[in-house]
Amino acid sequence: MQFAEVIGQEGAKRKLMNMISSGRMPHALLISGSEGSGGLPLAFAIAQYLNCENPSSTDSCGECASCVKSRRLIHPDIFYTYPTIAKKSGDKPLSAEFIAEWRKAVSENPYITYNEWLDTIGAETKQGNITTNECHEIVRRISLKSYESKYKVQIVWLAELLRETGNVLLKSIEEPPPGTVFVLVTEQPELILTTILSRTQLLRLPPIEIEAIETALQQKLELDKRGSATEIANLSNGSWVAAMELGQNEQIESEAIFLAWLRFCAGKFSAQTASGLATWIDDFQTLGREKQKLLLQYGLFFIQNCLEEKTTGNNRLQQSALEASKKIAAKYPLQTLEEVHKVLNKFHYHIERNAHAKIAAMSNSLLISEAFNA
Repeated sequence: MQFAEVIGQEGAKRKLMNMISSGRMPHALLISGSEGSGGLPLAFAIAQYLNCENPSSTDSCGECASCVKSRRLIHPDIFYTYPTIAKKSGDKPLSAEFIAEWRKAVSENPYITYNEWLDTIGAETKQGNITTNECHEIVRRISLKSYESKYKVQIVWLAELLRETGNVLLKSIEEPPPGTVFVLVTEQPELILTTILSRTQLLRLPPIEIEAIETALQQKLELDKRGSATEIANLSNGSWVAAMELGQNEQIESEAIFLAWLRFCAGKFSAQTASGLATWIDDFQTLGREKQKLLLQYGLFFIQNCLEEKTTGNNRLQQSALEASKKIAAKYPLQTLEEVHKVLNKFHYHIERNAHAKIAAMSNSLLISEAFNA
């Protein structure tokens, strides 16, 4: 993958190119960014650039034998580690056992999410992890000579899943063999072992630029109406994952479901509202993790616009949502709207980290109801 194919993140790209061109590329880089911000695509672009036979000052050539192999994820000097599951009890799986699924999945979508990857490998209710066996395999393969390129590059996706097993890698990360580069990607840096953090150079990714998401939506989804692409880009909160979901006709569904929930929470308590809320919570549980997150991202965007409507008169919502937000902004004090936004943010955080959807929906519905009816 070339840097040009990574959506936005122009600041991070410039920083990386400065590191590489000045000979200051760290032997262990930790890319930290929220889901959909492009950590994994950047890791692919770094690996391809480092081994490109004809690189320019800003990107790999994309055409040499090394770039072709990198793009197809078959370069013999670029290694991939990612969450795996045991196929049967007692197994200690290696990433290599899932390499066919990995190549297909990330070739189709380099912005793949953790839950999408688990669905790809048929995890069902199992949680993915990076095993001690995998860490020992990393140590073994980086100790070997390069097959054909200047660098051996070890990419570790979702490095927070290393947990204590990451201690196996400490010496290798601190003093890797010559010509070896570790590129670790994380969405939850707070879960990375401090011993690993201290041995890596951190590159923090901000949300993707709204303009970059808008342009990518027009190019990749062929959205003809600039207004539609702009609205979806604003709703995405800097996540290409959310933008793609919204661009594929999820936006209207999220709006309707969220506004229905808001009405239940804001309404005075009665048997009817209680019954409606209970049904909504049951339906929310069945949505699937990605749609749950998307719904809550829409909710955050909606309440943010209520806040902006109340404080500055600005509002980026359209049609029915615009009218609803104006009514809410007029009815409730600023403190109430800020409290609702705070609750929604925590709700999204817990769902993102695989909290029990029904329990989370129930408890946060009560908190929002309390805020509206205080």
